[in-house]
Amino acid sequence: MEIKYPSDTQIKSAVAGICEKSIKKPETFFGFLKNMTSVLGIKNIFCGVYDAILISFVLFIGLLIMLVSQLKYIDLSYDNIYMIVFALTPVFFIILYLLTHIKEHTDGAYKLKMTCKYTVNHLLAYRMFVFSILSVLFNTIYIFTLSIKTDINFFAMICISMSALFIFSTVLISVILRFNSILSPIMLSLLWIVMNLLTFFTNGSFYGKLIKNTPIYVWIIICIICIAIYLKKLSILSGKRRINYANS
Repeated sequence: MEIKYPSDTQIKSAVAGICEKSIKKPETFFGFLKNMTSVLGIKNIFCGVYDAILISFVLFIGLLIMLVSQLKYIDLSYDNIYMIVFALTPVFFIILYLLTHIKEHTDGAYKLKMTCKYTVNHLLAYRMFVFSILSVLFNTIYIFTLSIKTDINFFAMICISMSALFIFSTVLISVILRFNSILSPIMLSLLWIVMNLLTFFTNGSFYGKLIKNTPIYVWIIICIICIAIYLKKLSILSGKRRINYANS
């Protein structure tokens, strides 16, 4: 009786099929968002930080009202409005992130959360993605309001605003991945604000003209690159194993 053995091609095909079914594929960031939403639910993901979101929203509205009311006193001859928009765009995101960041790190259950399947880092990655979307929406509102009150180019200002937002977001997530501490994001946020204030008072004319005269396509390219890097680094953060931070 002749026994027919599979050929090398058939063996390789069978092995590849077994590996395809048995080896777990790396989870994509959007797959992570979907799975985390289905497992925890939006209510639990944002549990304990709704007050921070509300405070951020109130502060943003207050800042917008103050800015609009002071427009008539701002010297626009040196294109200060472009510099102001660039500097203030990440502020809503900064407030949102810092309030939730500080609250999580000062929570008595922080170390316990760091041993769960979804740690504070996973919550952070998820929330930062949502906060970015909220920041885009709210910044669009305030840019639209400014375009009504002034003669700025709405599309150009949106490009500048979104670039500023994702430049800061990309640097922030890089700092978070590099330094696992409560102070590093706070120091970065203060540095952004202080540097822009110093530039405004020392060389506002050059800064404003530089921002305004940079071609729109350059801002678009910067924005796209920063978004790509930001999402990549959020994916890295969401993939951090809990054992790495259980004792942080």
